[in-house]
Amino acid sequence: MIGSSTIEKALESSLQQDLDTRILLCRKNIAAVEKRDLKGTHRVCQMFRRVLASCTEDPHATSEQIQAVSELYGRVRAFDPRRNPKGHEEPDDLDSVAEHRERVKPKPPAPPVPDGYQAGFINVNEILDRVAVKYKQQPPWTDLANEQLLQVALGEGVPLTEHSVRQLYLSFAYDFMGRLKGIDGSLAPQAKWVTASICAVAKKHGISIPAPNCFTNPLDELCFRV
Repeated sequence: MIGSSTIEKALESSLQQDLDTRILLCRKNIAAVEKRDLKGTHRVCQMFRRVLASCTEDPHATSEQIQAVSELYGRVRAFDPRRNPKGHEEPDDLDSVAEHRERVKPKPPAPPVPDGYQAGFINVNEILDRVAVKYKQQPPWTDLANEQLLQVALGEGVPLTEHSVRQLYLSFAYDFMGRLKGIDGSLAPQAKWVTASICAVAKKHGISIPAPNCFTNPLDELCFRV
């Protein structure tokens, strides 16, 4: 008969091994206990549970592997010597694989807070055309010149307000991630003039600019702002 202490050490060492190795070692030794080639002491059962618990916590575990682990848990409970006389198991560290899996399963990310972008409110290509016709080079960097540039960008029919300033920024951001595919250096000079003036006007008038939801990582906004 294989010594229990030897199996305990092997099981403990397996915690450093990959998922398939842990499951295979448990399966072979659980079968050995069932065939009475290995004594199923409570300490051995505890080690089985510890290794099996590590399998359920593995983020790479597949549904087939979790199902196999669940079946192995049931076999361990069947020969645990500390089952009470009524046939009910002692409370385990893990009541069941399914319940544990539910507890450790990462929660889905919360949906992003709407950024207020209104598609179609502003046409970026038309903005670039208006700015290119009006300015042959970047206008002076003054409060008045920045506001004048934004009004030219908006056109005669849209007043310069908090709402239109936000929509200007969001429109350029979504155009950058959509039409321009977020490629660094793809913004036209006129687009950079407008976005820089948006930031200056927003800062002067205390206008909060929401983070565009089209930016999925910090590098997106960095490429857009530089």
